Amino acid sequence: MTNNFDVKNFVGLTMFGRLYRGNLPHDWSYQDGVKTVLVKILEYQRCGYPAYPNISSTEINFWKLMGEVSLLMQPSIEIEPNVAKLIGYCNEREFLTIVYDVDPLNTLHYLIVQDSSNWSERINIELEFAHLLQRHELLSTNIDAADIIIDKIGKLIRNNDLVNPWGYNPKLPESLPSDPLLALSLGIISDRKRVDLVTFSREELNLITGNFDWDKNFVGLTMFGSLYRGELPNGWDHIGATKVTVKKWEYQRWGNPNLGHPELCEMDKHTRMMNEIRFLMQPSMMVHPNVVNLIGYYIGDEFLALVYDLDPLDTLHNLIVKDHFNWRERVNALLQFAHLLTFLQGYGYIVRNIDALHIMMDKDLNPVLFDFGTLTGGIFYKYEYKVPDEPFYPVEPYGSNGYLDFSAFMAGVPDIYSYGVLLTSILVKKVVSKEWYHPKWKKEVDKWVMEELFEDVMRAEKTGQSEQPECCFSIVETSLQHDPAYVADDGYALTNLAIQCLGSLKDRPEMKDIVKCLHHLIVVKKFNISHRFP
Repeated sequence: MTNNFDVKNFVGLTMFGRLYRGNLPHDWSYQDGVKTVLVKILEYQRCGYPAYPNISSTEINFWKLMGEVSLLMQPSIEIEPNVAKLIGYCNEREFLTIVYDVDPLNTLHYLIVQDSSNWSERINIELEFAHLLQRHELLSTNIDAADIIIDKIGKLIRNNDLVNPWGYNPKLPESLPSDPLLALSLGIISDRKRVDLVTFSREELNLITGNFDWDKNFVGLTMFGSLYRGELPNGWDHIGATKVTVKKWEYQRWGNPNLGHPELCEMDKHTRMMNEIRFLMQPSMMVHPNVVNLIGYYIGDEFLALVYDLDPLDTLHNLIVKDHFNWRERVNALLQFAHLLTFLQGYGYIVRNIDALHIMMDKDLNPVLFDFGTLTGGIFYKYEYKVPDEPFYPVEPYGSNGYLDFSAFMAGVPDIYSYGVLLTSILVKKVVSKEWYHPKWKKEVDKWVMEELFEDVMRAEKTGQSEQPECCFSIVETSLQHDPAYVADDGYALTNLAIQCLGSLKDRPEMKDIVKCLHHLIVVKKFNISHRFP
């Protein structure tokens, strides 16, 4: 059918395999005179975190094959005009394929950026997909433009390789299907077109970064690597950037490598980097100003690297302790980052390794998140841990040292506590030490809060303010309280917010409540500080 899976018949990649055009032999009779088909080869998992790392990929793919075949044989799915029709499948040892009754034009992932797709066609695609999700919410568990085929007569065809193959219905958030449809819509109608990633050589990276000059171009460390400033040479105008940031993927610098099963803790760095590439190439992420814009990558034996369109001022970690990083700029960074987390949570993402070292501040002092090494949810598998009778240890790094509460990780909501650590750090002008390990992670930040509160209480007692019943206390560092833009009521509000984020799990606010609190600050209203993306 596929002429030995000739590259000329290749259509695209999916999360779990490859797609090819195929033609049925002339002597094959099939209903409705079908001649052209779509063939999917089930291979290894290209992105996301493997659900069962101890099970072979062949066994997992077999269950995915059986699960998809069972789904497509359901009567309600068989009559669905926007779901691929099953012709048959192949199950020969390690070679697993599914054959669909589809005459493919191309994947939506590819067609989004083509000028040949006009406005009315794009709106029609959105409308048909919205109706599909409304009829079958199960299909909205994991949406990606790479898994949607546009056929040659303009119909939208859903390729079901991301539907859960184990046969149970996952718990869907109440906001579905509008949230995944919004992500798809942003890509379909956005004028920020996807460009081909540049494959850099080692020599080119050396030229861009001055041989990774530690003294001149080093910016900081990350959980899985290091950052360098770079400048593209003359003649690279087609890329659309001059100043860049290069991130080297090296090894896991901190986390929990000694807990549980050490051999499973370190996910292959190549897999992590490919996950990040896939995430950053999602249309909804490409248009967000607080998510880094990817230019290209390098794959070598010694290290891997990503090149970002980012002219860095410094990491937030380095700026927090600086006196010139003033009150207004700090609140602006907190507000924009809170909106970004709300945006990501809307698509089901959990960052898990929020860290001031993973947030770059651009020359206009806007925060840009650039590290997604432990991201789950959305287009990736979402880890859900259940505590067994025996002692439990997750096999994945569960956050950046100092920014994670283990109970929040177990509950699947670590980002709220991490934001609270970031908020506290910005208020008290202190940064988390990476030398603290699991038993002490919470204690360092809790100590900051208590110390600052104690000092503020002592100041209030000396001035007689503590006798007033309406008196409040603040953890805001003294020099920041002398900033012309600082208002005491804002300090009290942010102190209360930080304590809530760091408090007991049941009392922590949601991200939308954090955003609402920030918008009520006097400094936000006075200086008209606002986020840059809805």
